[in-house]
Amino acid sequence: MKTALFIITLISIGVNNINAQDPDAENNSNNEELASKICS
Repeated sequence: MKTALFIITLISIGVNNINAQDPDAENNSNNEELASKICS
């Protein structure tokens, strides 16, 4: 389970970095919410 959480966290960080380059960077928190829903 820790491995899955680690992978999802890495993906979320990667998506956040991509979003940070865009003007619409308001969706960054949604990735963390999605990751928490998947892991719950």
